[in-house]
Amino acid sequence: MDDSVLYVMKIKGVDRMPDFIQVRDEHFTLIGYFRADKPKSARMLLKKGYTVEALAVLLNSLPYGHLVKLGAEKTV
Repeated sequence: MDDSVLYVMKIKGVDRMPDFIQVRDEHFTLIGYFRADKPKSARMLLKKGYTVEALAVLLNSLPYGHLVKLGAEKTV
């Protein structure tokens, strides 16, 4: 697995819009996003060594609107 830092943030959907996950790099630049209910589409995280099952657990536990460093329990 690569040593670069990644951050994720769960964005609450409204009305018919689904919840989304933003993926940001160490400079907080948006490098990708995907629907929270479709972790298989998170290619940049799957390439980092995360499994679909592990991503599903992580995404369900994320609070809305908080930037979370992957591999850490603290929020930024």
